Amino acid sequence: MFFKGQKLKFFGLLLVLIFSISLVVGCGGQGQLAETPEKPQVEQAAPKEDTGSKVDAQQVILDAATKYYEKMPSHIYKITSDEVKDLLDSGTLEDYLVLDITGHDHYAEGHIQGAIDIPFAELGQNLDLIATNAKGKKAVLVVCWTGQTAGQTVAVLNMLGINARSINLGMELGWKAKNYPMVQDAVELKAAEAYDWGDKLPVKEAVEKYFDKMPSNGMFKSYKISEPDLKDQLEKNPEKFVMIDIRGHEEYAKGTVTGAIDIPFKEVSKHFAEITEMAKGKTAVVACYTGQTAGQTDAVLNLIGIKTVSLNRGINAGWVEGNGFELVKQ
Repeated sequence: MFFKGQKLKFFGLLLVLIFSISLVVGCGGQGQLAETPEKPQVEQAAPKEDTGSKVDAQQVILDAATKYYEKMPSHIYKITSDEVKDLLDSGTLEDYLVLDITGHDHYAEGHIQGAIDIPFAELGQNLDLIATNAKGKKAVLVVCWTGQTAGQTVAVLNMLGINARSINLGMELGWKAKNYPMVQDAVELKAAEAYDWGDKLPVKEAVEKYFDKMPSNGMFKSYKISEPDLKDQLEKNPEKFVMIDIRGHEEYAKGTVTGAIDIPFKEVSKHFAEITEMAKGKTAVVACYTGQTAGQTDAVLNLIGIKTVSLNRGINAGWVEGNGFELVKQ
């Protein structure tokens, strides 16, 4: 009996011991689980969303840039001074919005009848204003001094979905050179409305950044480089630049700037990936005949993330005729 009672007592102690161990293990397990609330950090959905939206924004910009070239009209986003004068004489210029970007002082000295005054450097701050005043117009006709910054302007406006053309050769070499009439009366603008950019919003933000980051002085002022500066840089630091001649195969074959590659203007979008790769860590310099289509191209390339400037006045008007610099056959 005693042995039997002892056995029962031992068995009871064993049960207590097992129960105690299970409690310890159970508490240990609960202790570990108590730390798991930190696991929800796996929910890092926010960064993923940001990355996705950035990729989408870049794609929207790239699509707009590609469309700019693929849908390019035969007038290549330009209009001659003669054509604008015909519109003026026929009373139909009022169907267009003439945008003078030469600057307040130049505008005050004289401008095309009906032109509004928004300086080039201030365009990024006034996109809603331009869109508001362009409503119901056939197109925005942009005029600058020689056509180059107007080229930059029409590129960004068209990528934003605003039909725009630059007045060929600008005020100095186009309109004024023809002795066409100018007026000094300022045109009153409609107040800017909150414009719904829809799926073009990423492009608008890129355009605003383009103007916000635009050099206001130095060698690359207004995303351009002068002929003497380019010549000097190509002699001293050729490895820092990628020269792109967009005049066309025939002109390129006749002679070009040292080291330039041949990509015709209308084919630029087919070479976006190639230019991106070549221009890594460098500055792309685009050159055309007079600077106007190079201006268009420099704006587009900058918007898709390629650091780009255009050669002032182009190869024919600036490099050769303006400075007497030589061309080479590649």
